[in-house]
Amino acid sequence: MTFNVYTDASVLPDEGNEAGVGAVVYCTEYERIIHSAGAYINRVLNVTMAEVVAIIYGLNQVVSVINDGGYDIKLVRICSDCTSALDLVSGEGASDEYEVAELIEILDEAMADVSCDVEFQWVRGHSDHRMNDLADYLAYHHAKG
Repeated sequence: MTFNVYTDASVLPDEGNEAGVGAVVYCTEYERIIHSAGAYINRVLNVTMAEVVAIIYGLNQVVSVINDGGYDIKLVRICSDCTSALDLVSGEGASDEYEVAELIEILDEAMADVSCDVEFQWVRGHSDHRMNDLADYLAYHHAKG
Protein backbone atom coordinates (compact mmCIF):
# COMPACT_ATOMS: atom_id res chain seq x y z
CA MET A 1 0.00 0.00 0.00
CA THR A 2 1.19 3.52 -0.80
CA PHE A 3 0.36 6.72 1.03
CA ASN A 4 0.91 10.07 -0.63
CA VAL A 5 1.33 12.84 1.93
CA TYR A 6 0.64 16.28 0.48
CA THR A 7 2.27 19.01 2.55
CA ASP A 8 2.17 22.77 2.33
CA ALA A 9 3.01 25.85 4.36
CA SER A 10 1.54 29.31 4.37
CA VAL A 11 3.50 32.35 5.56
CA LEU A 12 1.77 35.71 6.05
CA PRO A 13 4.41 38.45 5.61
CA ASP A 14 1.89 41.24 6.28
CA GLU A 15 1.20 39.68 9.66
CA GLY A 16 4.79 39.30 10.91
CA ASN A 17 5.51 36.02 9.12
CA GLU A 18 2.84 34.12 11.04
CA ALA A 19 2.78 30.63 9.55
CA GLY A 20 0.79 27.45 9.36
CA VAL A 21 1.25 24.00 7.86
CA GLY A 22 -1.11 21.46 6.38
CA ALA A 23 -0.88 17.78 5.51
CA VAL A 24 -3.19 15.41 3.67
CA VAL A 25 -2.59 11.64 3.85
CA TYR A 26 -4.02 10.00 0.74
CA CYS A 27 -4.17 6.24 0.13
CA THR A 28 -3.50 5.55 -3.55
CA GLU A 29 -5.01 2.05 -3.44
CA TYR A 30 -8.28 3.14 -1.82
CA GLU A 31 -8.24 6.46 -3.71
CA ARG A 32 -9.34 8.37 -0.66
CA ILE A 33 -8.10 10.72 2.03
CA ILE A 34 -7.16 8.80 5.17
CA HIS A 35 -6.32 11.84 7.31
CA SER A 36 -5.86 15.61 7.06
CA ALA A 37 -4.60 18.11 9.61
CA GLY A 38 -3.04 21.51 10.01
CA ALA A 39 -1.20 23.47 12.68
CA TYR A 40 -0.07 26.97 13.52
CA ILE A 41 3.74 27.12 13.68
CA ASN A 42 4.27 30.71 14.86
CA ARG A 43 6.67 33.02 13.04
CA VAL A 44 9.29 31.71 10.62
CA LEU A 45 12.35 33.21 8.96
CA ASN A 46 11.34 32.28 5.43
CA VAL A 47 8.97 30.21 3.31
CA THR A 48 11.47 27.39 2.68
CA MET A 49 11.85 26.80 6.41
CA ALA A 50 8.06 26.71 6.79
CA GLU A 51 7.83 24.20 3.95
CA VAL A 52 10.45 21.97 5.62
CA VAL A 53 8.41 22.15 8.83
CA ALA A 54 5.34 21.15 6.78
CA ILE A 55 7.19 18.10 5.45
CA ILE A 56 8.18 17.10 9.00
CA TYR A 57 4.59 17.67 10.13
CA GLY A 58 3.33 15.48 7.28
CA LEU A 59 5.74 12.70 8.21
CA ASN A 60 4.56 12.84 11.81
CA GLN A 61 0.93 12.70 10.66
CA VAL A 62 1.48 9.64 8.49
CA VAL A 63 3.37 7.84 11.29
CA SER A 64 0.35 8.40 13.56
CA VAL A 65 -2.01 7.09 10.87
CA ILE A 66 0.12 3.99 10.27
CA ASN A 67 0.45 3.26 13.98
CA ASP A 68 -3.25 3.80 14.70
CA GLY A 69 -4.64 2.04 11.64
CA GLY A 70 -2.45 -1.02 11.33
CA TYR A 71 -1.85 -0.40 7.63
CA ASP A 72 0.72 -2.47 5.71
CA ILE A 73 2.52 0.42 4.06
CA LYS A 74 5.29 -0.19 1.51
CA LEU A 75 5.87 3.42 0.45
CA VAL A 76 5.25 6.92 1.78
CA ARG A 77 5.56 9.60 -0.87
CA ILE A 78 5.92 13.16 0.45
CA CYS A 79 4.47 15.56 -2.13
CA SER A 80 5.35 19.25 -1.91
CA ASP A 81 5.11 22.22 -4.24
CA CYS A 82 8.33 23.76 -2.87
CA THR A 83 11.42 22.67 -4.80
CA SER A 84 13.86 24.39 -2.42
CA ALA A 85 12.42 22.49 0.58
CA LEU A 86 12.46 19.22 -1.35
CA ASP A 87 16.09 19.84 -2.30
CA LEU A 88 17.00 20.40 1.35
CA VAL A 89 15.21 17.33 2.71
CA SER A 90 16.51 15.05 -0.04
CA GLY A 91 20.10 16.18 0.55
CA GLU A 92 20.43 17.90 -2.82
CA GLY A 93 20.28 21.44 -1.45
CA ALA A 94 22.36 23.32 1.07
CA SER A 95 21.78 26.16 3.48
CA ASP A 96 24.04 28.15 5.75
CA GLU A 97 21.21 28.84 8.18
CA TYR A 98 21.63 27.11 11.54
CA GLU A 99 17.86 26.73 11.90
CA VAL A 100 17.68 24.70 8.68
CA ALA A 101 20.33 22.29 9.94
CA GLU A 102 18.26 21.80 13.10
CA LEU A 103 15.16 21.11 11.01
CA ILE A 104 17.02 18.52 8.93
CA GLU A 105 18.01 16.74 12.16
CA ILE A 106 14.35 16.73 13.24
CA LEU A 107 13.41 15.40 9.79
CA ASP A 108 15.94 12.58 10.13
CA GLU A 109 14.36 11.61 13.45
CA ALA A 110 10.88 11.64 11.88
CA MET A 111 12.14 9.53 8.96
CA ALA A 112 13.46 6.95 11.43
CA ASP A 113 9.89 6.50 12.71
CA VAL A 114 8.61 5.53 9.25
CA SER A 115 8.91 1.78 8.79
CA CYS A 116 8.85 1.80 4.98
CA ASP A 117 10.47 3.52 2.03
CA VAL A 118 10.04 7.30 1.78
CA GLU A 119 10.19 9.25 -1.49
CA PHE A 120 9.97 12.97 -2.13
CA GLN A 121 8.02 14.31 -5.11
CA TRP A 122 7.37 17.77 -6.46
CA VAL A 123 3.79 18.71 -7.37
CA ARG A 124 2.76 21.89 -9.13
CA GLY A 125 1.25 24.36 -6.68
CA HIS A 126 -1.98 26.29 -7.30
CA SER A 127 -2.87 24.14 -10.28
CA ASP A 128 -6.20 22.67 -9.16
CA HIS A 129 -4.58 19.57 -7.70
CA ARG A 130 -7.22 18.59 -5.14
CA MET A 131 -4.90 17.15 -2.47
CA ASN A 132 -2.30 19.90 -2.75
CA ASP A 133 -5.03 22.54 -2.68
CA LEU A 134 -6.43 21.01 0.52
CA ALA A 135 -2.98 21.05 2.16
CA ASP A 136 -2.61 24.69 1.08
CA TYR A 137 -6.04 25.56 2.53
CA LEU A 138 -5.20 23.89 5.86
CA ALA A 139 -1.86 25.73 6.06
CA TYR A 140 -3.42 29.11 5.30
CA HIS A 141 -6.33 28.56 7.71
CA HIS A 142 -3.94 27.69 10.54
CA ALA A 143 -1.57 30.57 9.73
CA LYS A 144 -4.51 32.95 10.16
CA GLY A 145 -4.98 31.49 13.66
